Amino acid sequence: MTRVGAASALAAAIGLAGSAARADEPLALPHTIDKVWYRTDTAHGTFGRKHEGDLRITTEALELSAPKTELVIPLAALRMISYGPMGADFDTDWVVIGTERDGTRGRVGLRDGSRLGYGARTPQLFDTLMRVAREHGLAQFAAPAGFVPYTRFDGQLALAVPEGFRPLQHGIVAIREATVTGTVVFSAAVPTGKLEDGGGLSDEARAEVMRRVARAESPAWVLAIREAKRGMRCSGFRDKGLAEVRTWIGEHELLGRDLAGPEPSALAPVHVDRCTGFRETWRGSIDGAVPVVVEVRVLSDDEFVYVLALRTGAEDEQEARATFERGAGTLRLAVARARSKGAL
Repeated sequence: MTRVGAASALAAAIGLAGSAARADEPLALPHTIDKVWYRTDTAHGTFGRKHEGDLRITTEALELSAPKTELVIPLAALRMISYGPMGADFDTDWVVIGTERDGTRGRVGLRDGSRLGYGARTPQLFDTLMRVAREHGLAQFAAPAGFVPYTRFDGQLALAVPEGFRPLQHGIVAIREATVTGTVVFSAAVPTGKLEDGGGLSDEARAEVMRRVARAESPAWVLAIREAKRGMRCSGFRDKGLAEVRTWIGEHELLGRDLAGPEPSALAPVHVDRCTGFRETWRGSIDGAVPVVVEVRVLSDDEFVYVLALRTGAEDEQEARATFERGAGTLRLAVARARSKGAL
């Protein structure tokens, strides 16, 4: 069963342990799911050690019990819930949970343990955990005061954006199930559309939003996604890969076009989950008269490159940067994806 198929059958997801709860009601806790395989990020490879037991979801934690072992994950430690391969085990889909406890990051993989691990309930397990996270404001659904979670592409990443900012997709292309490339603009200039992410706006309305964002009439955030190539890794950007990404940023209509970027030696490192990228500031003006500042943060998960950027006028820079720093700190990568050295 694919993740898409499971998402359309949420009622089945909450019935893993025979519960009769309705999908439009909060999931009653505690909730138990039997025959779950789990592994931690110390179990490497396709045949890394797995445990089989029951998963009990309470209001405080995920409790995994198996013969001679037990694992308790506080709900407050959940950072990201994703679906896909887990490290070197790229032929098998897992529910991969990113955790953070006392400043230490970790990962736990879960999947249906019935039929020797080939049961069809793993997507339903994912939907159940996502439902709990959504209902309780956990993992990628957590957001600081004044921000709201954006999880439209949580197969790749998630972040929190300022309240009042609305998303507008710009040239989004689906690559395969749950992954995309393209650009999303977050701005108060985006009017409420008939559909999510600005869908239903007229061509004229979309063009006006893009004009206002390009001219930095008010602060906006830009999320740009492209496929990664050689030298664009979770572990860092190197040589031609770094040069190509910076050229792409410089040519992007909402990032560095018509602006001047710093020398490569001025790039500062940035770390998200287990991946290392860089940050830099581009400055310039539109039509030689409108000062514009673009602060970018660049990361890769080995398959895609993500640029999260602030685009603002110089007069709004200080306040806009402070807000951007808070929001950028909520950026989470889908932890199932990265396979670089140093990552599971």
